[in-house]
Amino acid sequence: MKFIEQLKAVFISLKMVDKARNKKMTAADWQVIREEYRKVYGTELADDQAEYRRQQEANAAFATGDPSQDAADNAAALAILNAALAETSGGTPNDNEGTPAGGSAASAQRSGVVEAAHALASAFREMSKQPLPDNPVTVKGSALSPNGPGHTDAYFCGIEHPIFSMERRYNQIALNPAIALANPLSGTMEKEVGLEFRRQLSEYAASVAGRINELRRANMLNPQQLTAGISIGLDSGELGNQYLTRRTDLLIARLAEIQNVYDIFPRRFGVQDREVMINAFFGDFSQAYQKGGIWKGNVKLQPEICYVDDAMLKTQFDSMKKLEREYIGYLNTEGSDPIKWTMIEWTMLNISTKLIEEQNQRKILGIYVNPEEGKPGHTLNAGTGVYYTLLRYYNEGKIALVDDPAFSSYVSGVTMVECVTNMLLTLSQVVPDLKKYEVILNDNHQALWKSGLRAIYGKDTDFTGPQGDFVPDHQNRIRWCPYEGQLPLILLQKPSNIQAIELEAGEMHAMKFETEMEVVKVWSTWKEGTSATYAGKPFKTKAERAEHGFEDQEIFCNKPCITLAADAEAVAVRGDIRHYVTGENTAAKAISDITGAKPGVAYMIEVGDETYPQTIAKADKFADLTEAFTPTKKGDYLMVILNADGDKFLELERCVGGTRTINQALQPNVPGGR
Repeated sequence: MKFIEQLKAVFISLKMVDKARNKKMTAADWQVIREEYRKVYGTELADDQAEYRRQQEANAAFATGDPSQDAADNAAALAILNAALAETSGGTPNDNEGTPAGGSAASAQRSGVVEAAHALASAFREMSKQPLPDNPVTVKGSALSPNGPGHTDAYFCGIEHPIFSMERRYNQIALNPAIALANPLSGTMEKEVGLEFRRQLSEYAASVAGRINELRRANMLNPQQLTAGISIGLDSGELGNQYLTRRTDLLIARLAEIQNVYDIFPRRFGVQDREVMINAFFGDFSQAYQKGGIWKGNVKLQPEICYVDDAMLKTQFDSMKKLEREYIGYLNTEGSDPIKWTMIEWTMLNISTKLIEEQNQRKILGIYVNPEEGKPGHTLNAGTGVYYTLLRYYNEGKIALVDDPAFSSYVSGVTMVECVTNMLLTLSQVVPDLKKYEVILNDNHQALWKSGLRAIYGKDTDFTGPQGDFVPDHQNRIRWCPYEGQLPLILLQKPSNIQAIELEAGEMHAMKFETEMEVVKVWSTWKEGTSATYAGKPFKTKAERAEHGFEDQEIFCNKPCITLAADAEAVAVRGDIRHYVTGENTAAKAISDITGAKPGVAYMIEVGDETYPQTIAKADKFADLTEAFTPTKKGDYLMVILNADGDKFLELERCVGGTRTINQALQPNVPGGR
């Protein structure tokens, strides 16, 4: 099956599955297939095909043909195989090419070709169905059920691999949980059993991380494909490894099914530190005819710098006794789980699930903060997400926010619908081709949106309301973004403009385990960040950007903020709002506190009126500021976050007199900070 798997992977990577299945491949298509096969595997397609046919003839008992195939499918299968196995001289063979006539040797060869055709055609049918069926991978007639061929005295699930050896205590417990209760771990056993468990777990974590990267490169990091058993990288020489790969793919499928934001903000890999993301803008080219060299038209390349910060997992948990008890609880409560995970797989699945959920929260509302020495950092501060990236573009003068109090928030379904529709109406008058943009709204407010639609449009549409995933009157598609808390953010972008940045797929899951006295330590490191391919033309200040409106801007969002009362001397945090603007004061005032501040959240205090802007002294809760905050212009701001102890505010950045300054000690990688 190695040849079939390799050929399938090539067809999938080149997106030619349906074309082959429908017999629409051209000579040029087959040449591309042969070249890609040679590039990926280093061998000729025709040579591997010949070897595969020899194996089929020598091992007829292990053929994977489907004897129930009807005549039409037989013909199609043979045609597909004949085409796929065309000679390297080029061309598309006819349906009868390669079918010898007469003689017993010819009959045997023809039988082998038909058997191979069945296998390949079956694979193509599997890949082209949507959704993909849950058919197990087969190797030489053995179904790769994730639960293996059945328990034996030597191996859990009968899978002949060291991880599943019944010599391991964790496998004995998986088969019979009573062992953990009848024979609890002693201190001596903990050292021996725990050491072996953590060694195996570290090796398995590394293999999961590697498998995630392998699947990503093959464009197969998809839960439906993985569940269906369409796998790559299977080595037919080691059945135990293939079972492990199959189970690993199903574990990865479960991780991939966790609600994420990557359909809205796709991931971009390979960023080590900083990378320039180029976007091209084409000027006008056409003009009325006239003689001579009157030239017109240009292409502008606008770079956007993306960057990543270092994130890590470092945790410790109690001895194996506690882990065993938790695992037994899982066995007792999750008995209906179709896959019986070993303790190693179960531990990996649970830790990785939590890591993914935390990372998705950061992808939206995270902001990187260099941790205080010797103190654990907040999960939201391990990387910077979409919201604070937008705030950075605003502070850099790259984008203007739709700064109208009518669009800053909403309190009901009706006001939400009116807020979104009116904001798009405002933008439609100044932004060309607004229909090309998707509207990203808070998934937690989806019910609010629907109630607003019913209230406004129900009487006009027999109480069904307009289509809920499009903005009424504008027909811009709505994307519902999870992990936004209760933030009333309204964001417009061209699809896939904003991206989640990482170094390697699966890097976060490459965990290492180590014992120190009575505790177990776990750690891994990775890199993550967020960037747009293009936000907007940069101006020196926000004021200058505001003068040019939305000129050369490709991301638009409201300003989810609260305007403080006149002469306010403190900021009272409300909900998930992170942005506060000072009002029109009657006298000089100072802000002395931010009440209700949440750990991990950065708060921005912006000057809304420069007649009497509030100052902030370097004292009390603000004693750790770099210096006192004394703004002079509208748009000046101070961004702060609670320290690890929660008793003082740390300064992330500020703008005074229109000049932006980043605290490099806490924000070392932010563009403009170094």
